[in-house]
Amino acid sequence: MSNSSVYPTPLNTFKQSKRSVLSVIVDNEPGILARITGLFSGRGYNIEALNVTVVDIKDNLSRITIETLGEERVVNQILAQLEKLVPVHSAINLANLKESYEAEICLVKIQFENEQQNNEILSFADIYRARTVQKRQLLVIYEISGTSERINKFLDDLHTISGIKVEKVRSGPIGLGI
Repeated sequence: MSNSSVYPTPLNTFKQSKRSVLSVIVDNEPGILARITGLFSGRGYNIEALNVTVVDIKDNLSRITIETLGEERVVNQILAQLEKLVPVHSAINLANLKESYEAEICLVKIQFENEQQNNEILSFADIYRARTVQKRQLLVIYEISGTSERINKFLDDLHTISGIKVEKVRSGPIGLGI
């Protein structure tokens, strides 16, 4: 059992783990999110990121986007069980599609101490096309959007600048199959 969780880690879970981004269209009703996340927790799988939003007001539909790491076999079982839930209209794994597009957004607050750090930060922001949201003396907030990998690289590059303090909030991925 993992010391960082009260739930036991399933044996051999991460030997053949792969990242999956699931897109689930559901009726927008109370309790559906709890039922869906219960399918994951019942198998000892963690949800890495979760997004929910109304996508069709007229038909009262929401899209739930779930990022998880796990064996493909178990993720496919979860998808099959999701499709059996009455308020679920469709459930797909974007990782299995020939073509899909995903993006996320991240707000990054950076506190720095001097002009040299500010110039390095600005250089990375230019490279990654991060948009300045707020700029004050010794503090800047950027918005960056794109793939999770692109955002990870931006954050990794920022961490090469010594003496700065970085705080972030991320949306997690959203995606559409094409």
